[in-house]
Formats: sequence, structure tokens, C-alpha cells
Amino acid sequence: MAIVVVLNGTSSSGKTSIARAFQELAPGVFLNFSIDSILYALPPSIVERAESGKPTGICFLDMVAAFAACVRELAALGHDLIIDHAISTEEEVQLIRAALESHTTIFVGLECPVDVLNERERARGNRKPGMAAAQATRVHRWLEYDLTIDTSRVSIEDAARMIAGALPR
Repeated sequence: MAIVVVLNGTSSSGKTSIARAFQELAPGVFLNFSIDSILYALPPSIVERAESGKPTGICFLDMVAAFAACVRELAALGHDLIIDHAISTEEEVQLIRAALESHTTIFVGLECPVDVLNERERARGNRKPGMAAAQATRVHRWLEYDLTIDTSRVSIEDAARMIAGALPR
């Protein structure tokens, strides 16, 4: 049985940075697998359109199903994982939960005020303005968390330590 840490938060909430920091201090090897791992496997032109909020012709829920299938297989092979995704529909939750049903799962909600998200989004420069704010109204609707972290108040390293502290012993 694998241990899977699920980071859920909006774009620009710190998911990827926290996942990387967590990997460095985790008590064992945790693979960092993100929905971006699937999305960035798409042709670059489609990724550019998606990041700028333009139509892509790709069904996002199909991409989430592919992500969940990969997560299921990695965990079934015994790999501990830290995964990140902005889960914004009940269907996405069902796919992720089904993939992880026989594994130890820690759900971590990453929260951040919209004004901070907007500033982070501007600083990144590779996201459609307003994307994080739009996600903020729905990304935490479908899950109950084992741990919630306000990433505007906690450093990346402290967030990673908090997650490590929540792991089963």
C-alpha cells in the first residue's frame, strides 16, 4: 500500500513548489506527479492555448481521467506519491478517490487570498489573468481535508514540514 499526499489548491497557490520542497524532506522517496505531467504531454500549441484560456478541443475531464489512471498505477506499484491538482468538479474528486481507494491518502487543502493569487499570477506571467480567482470559488468545494495550509502565511518549507508531520508513522 502506498502513501499518497493530494495537494489541492488553485493555480498559483504553491502546489508545485510545496510538492518539490516536501520531496526533499520526506521520510522516503515520494514521486511528484501532477495533472501538469499529463497536460504538458500535449502538443505545445495546445498547452499555450490552454494557458491563455483559449479553446483547445481537448476534454479536460478526459485528461483528469488519464491522470487518475496513472496515479492509480503508480500507487499500485508501491510508489509513494505527492500529487497536485486544482480539483474543481465532483467528477474529478470521484476519479481521484477511486484511484486511491486502497491506499493511505492525505488530503491537503492549499488556501490563499485572491489578491495574493492575483499577484502571484501576474509575477508568473504564464497564466490567463483571473484564472486563480475563478478557481478559488470552487476548488475547495468537493473535499474535506486532513490538513489545510494558508500559503500566504506559511513558507514553502514550513508547508512541506507540516505535510511531513501529517504522514502516518
